[in-house]
Amino acid sequence: MHTTRQGKAHQGVVELAYEVTHPLEEERDTPGLIFVPAIMPAHIAVWTFTLYFAQDVRLLLPRLQLPVLVMSGERDRTMPPAAGADVVARLPHAKQVVIPQVGHLLHLTAAATINRLIDKFLVIP
Repeated sequence: MHTTRQGKAHQGVVELAYEVTHPLEEERDTPGLIFVPAIMPAHIAVWTFTLYFAQDVRLLLPRLQLPVLVMSGERDRTMPPAAGADVVARLPHAKQVVIPQVGHLLHLTAAATINRLIDKFLVIP
């Protein structure tokens, strides 16, 4: 799975368009593309990213006593598997699953796999 991201701002709105190709289609001359637009007002985008990068909760993670499933895309450059492994190392009851050949948009590009993993995780043995 390959994902590219493009962003632009116009009239106070930030628009992100993701192009996603399936790994089998990458070998074709014209792979099929999925465009997933995300539109939000520019001030909301700035506020969201400012808040996101201003907080560091890593020191609080060891206090969480609930099971956590961290799912990472093998090709995710935004939150690579190493970032997920760092979170898992700090949580006492966590495990990580790395989805092969997938980027950042796991819920869109590997929905069936993600749903199956969540269903399996939520079932009490």
